[in-house]
Amino acid sequence: RERVRAKYGFELTDAWLEHLQKSSVRFNSGGSGSFVSEDGLVLSNHHVGADALQKVSSAQKNYLRDGFYARSQAEEIPCVDLELNVLQSIVDVTERVNTAVTAGLSPDDAVKAFAPDSRSAIVTLSHDPKIDDPALIAALASPAAYVAALGSVRSHQARLSRLSTAGVSAAQCARIEGPAGVAINAISAPEIALSIAGGMIRAFNLGLR
Repeated sequence: RERVRAKYGFELTDAWLEHLQKSSVRFNSGGSGSFVSEDGLVLSNHHVGADALQKVSSAQKNYLRDGFYARSQAEEIPCVDLELNVLQSIVDVTERVNTAVTAGLSPDDAVKAFAPDSRSAIVTLSHDPKIDDPALIAALASPAAYVAALGSVRSHQARLSRLSTAGVSAAQCARIEGPAGVAINAISAPEIALSIAGGMIRAFNLGLR
């Protein structure tokens, strides 16, 4: 903020930043845009809307090529399966986690204490079945959007076998992403973290559709 003030003479207030955040739009088909009216009119690039334009076009009307102008809201053409997402808030859960998950809790009690919801992601990292398995069982009993476990394909197969023996259903086992993350041939710790972040994003985005 200091650099912007010094270079441009503009004050980045909290209110302005919140307004900017809530004016920014994410297309579920990929791309971004901005609200330009209080009625929800969105401005974006042609390539961002190309998918939606193709879906509403016909042999008689090629909106992707020729465009379309609605003179009123009544003339607007509804887009097929298009969803616009707006970030409403960012919540720092560090204190919530540290308060709930205290030293000495068992892995499953730690997950329960955290009380994961549909916006939560739980990833086990220890490679120790005595730690990971109880935590995964508790995670699968929650509405967490993303449940994953670090390890190889072979170790994951062994994990699934143990969980099945413990009474976890095949459907629940299928919720576990193992190895955790998207396949990018990650080797280093930062690469593995990036892979897991990608897995989380994929799970959250699929949940929005």
